[in-house]
Amino acid sequence: RGGSGIQITKKGDLPEASEPLYAPDGRFIYFSARPARYQYNRNVFAGIYQVRRYDRVTGQATGVTDGYGGSARPELSPDGKTLAFVRRDRLKTVLYLYDLERQTERPLWDGLDQDMMENFAWTGSYPGYAFTPDGRSIVIWAKGGLWSVDRATGQGQWYLDGTHEPLYDFTPLVGSVSGGADLRLGQPNPAFGA
Repeated sequence: RGGSGIQITKKGDLPEASEPLYAPDGRFIYFSARPARYQYNRNVFAGIYQVRRYDRVTGQATGVTDGYGGSARPELSPDGKTLAFVRRDRLKTVLYLYDLERQTERPLWDGLDQDMMENFAWTGSYPGYAFTPDGRSIVIWAKGGLWSVDRATGQGQWYLDGTHEPLYDFTPLVGSVSGGADLRLGQPNPAFGA
């Protein structure tokens, strides 16, 4: 059974918020939001969506990103110290990393497909993606397949193209955790020394 929930945005303040995720410590909720209802004449280069963070202790929502091109589809590293997001950079959609402690960001990889920030984006601004369990790479959809992007070098490797052994085995593993089921994907493939 569910609870009563918590309201983290108000329609008058942030009428379109989506793509929420909890920080590992449970205190913060990160999400994408645009400050106004959908309009046909919005300038995506000025930034339509931005990543925001709701503090469950103080009840305040603050901006995390505010750069040109907007920012959307946040995802946290396993240690909760790095936030990945997508941003429009001129005519490309680019994967960025944001260091939450230093409050610095850097582009990681510009091989992504076009985002949906200027559209209605009912299903999100970009397909979901995730850090690998060790936090060293990000697995993301682009160019018709799944890619592994190295967090240190920014190099992308297409590994589900039918010609290479996958870096990660995407066979679901189910085990018992505190009487419940634990579904985990992306176990390291021993063939790659992971």
